[in-house]
Amino acid sequence: MSDDPVEKASPDQEEELVCEAIMAELVKLRKKRKIGQQPVAEAIGISQSGVSQMENLKTGASLEAVLLYARAIGANIVVVPANDGRKGSRGR
Repeated sequence: MSDDPVEKASPDQEEELVCEAIMAELVKLRKKRKIGQQPVAEAIGISQSGVSQMENLKTGASLEAVLLYARAIGANIVVVPANDGRKGSRGR
């Protein structure tokens, strides 16, 4: 049995966990690229405090919001298939 929280999550929880994990990596990239929150906010169309809340997971970031954030910092999100022998997505 897996200890992976995504494996044990409901579909809604799974999306939230995945978005949080992606967001954490995007924040690291934003900081590495020395991009401030204000330019990200302007690109997304929200306030700087809204970006801060997204980054600190104060709001449940949707996949759409994560994709907008990624675009604002010039990042691509790439899906890499798991190499675990399974096909499909957990029988859904």
